[in-house]
Amino acid sequence: MLGKNRKKILYNLLAFSFLFNAAFGTSLVSCMDFLSNLRNTKRKITKKIQEHKQKIQKEHAFQKNVKARISDSEKEINQINFSIEQMQNQMAEMQKKIDELEKLKPEKLEKIKIIKKKLRKFIRLMYMGKIPSAYEIIFGASSFNNFIDRVQLLQYVNSRYLELKNKIKSELDEINYAIKEIENLKLKRQETMENSEEQKVNLDQKIKNLDKLYEESKQTQQEIQRELDKELAERKKIDASIDSYYRALLEQEKNRAKNNNKNKGNINNNGNNKNVPYIPKFSGNKPRLLWPVQGFTKITSNFYDAYQRKKSHGAIDIAGSGIYGAPVRAPVDMVITSASYGHNGGYGNLVTSAFQYNGKNYQIYFAHLSRLNTSRGTNVSKGKTIGFVGSTGFSTGAHLHFEIRENGTQIDPLTFAYDY
Repeated sequence: MLGKNRKKILYNLLAFSFLFNAAFGTSLVSCMDFLSNLRNTKRKITKKIQEHKQKIQKEHAFQKNVKARISDSEKEINQINFSIEQMQNQMAEMQKKIDELEKLKPEKLEKIKIIKKKLRKFIRLMYMGKIPSAYEIIFGASSFNNFIDRVQLLQYVNSRYLELKNKIKSELDEINYAIKEIENLKLKRQETMENSEEQKVNLDQKIKNLDKLYEESKQTQQEIQRELDKELAERKKIDASIDSYYRALLEQEKNRAKNNNKNKGNINNNGNNKNVPYIPKFSGNKPRLLWPVQGFTKITSNFYDAYQRKKSHGAIDIAGSGIYGAPVRAPVDMVITSASYGHNGGYGNLVTSAFQYNGKNYQIYFAHLSRLNTSRGTNVSKGKTIGFVGSTGFSTGAHLHFEIRENGTQIDPLTFAYDY
């Protein structure tokens, strides 16, 4: 990008160059070099503009990705909240079960206490001899029937003892299972809550980080956009400078053409005296022109130039490999109105000519010639060599600037038909 000071210097230098050229007929600074610098700068700026646009596109893509990740994280949080809500419902059910088990524990303990009391009473009765021992039951029988009765009594005593003992064990097992179940439920509830809360914290932090990345990307994009706006404004100024240069060239050429027209008094247009130049006249069908450079038909710049600025070029440029030094031939019978070496407002070595068609005056400009082969006031026939292709004046390479004007206004040369 051109700096502000450098731009001012270049603009002032361009204006001073025009003033100096108008006053002395000589360019202070090579217009070709000047415009070449401007266009090189413009190319660099355009490259930076493309780079900035690519960066903005990357930031857009990055922001889109971040938004998608934020959305996914928010969905995960919603899912976790839903899971926590379900878990809370489950925990309410767990709490009911825990409360039931907590209530069951004292009941069970009281029942065990009663059973133990019965068992102790039974053992005490046995100890006091009120319940006979197995020895007494077996050997104290008075008869076989009495022995059978005593055996049945022993079986009852044993079964009653085992019943009380098993009841105590069963009740204790139920209590231990209830206690273990309560502990497992409490532990599961605690782990579930801790995991859910940890996941929520991690996701919240993840979203905060993504939000930060998104905001940083937006700031970066805004900074790039500001740079892009500066580059676009700079390129617009350079385009305006180039346009101003072309307008100045055209204005200079119009003034030069007016001066040439004032000096044409010595050109006789009736054509009766062969020693006096005349302007060839055509009527009826539009004359078919001869292509000015035989064998070279490549057009590198049309009537509207590559920058699409209307009439900033106003001609066609004919070029091609090996064109330098190629003969330039008269497209039609015409009179040479000027033939001069020098810069000529950017045209370089220049030949201009004139002819008439249906009462309209036409002028043809052959610019950037390397060498001239005619002189002012000469009548030339169609096909005669008037000069040779070069790269003088404002030119970046060998080519012929072929320009046609109708009553002083530039028209597209391709509106004519040509013989090649």
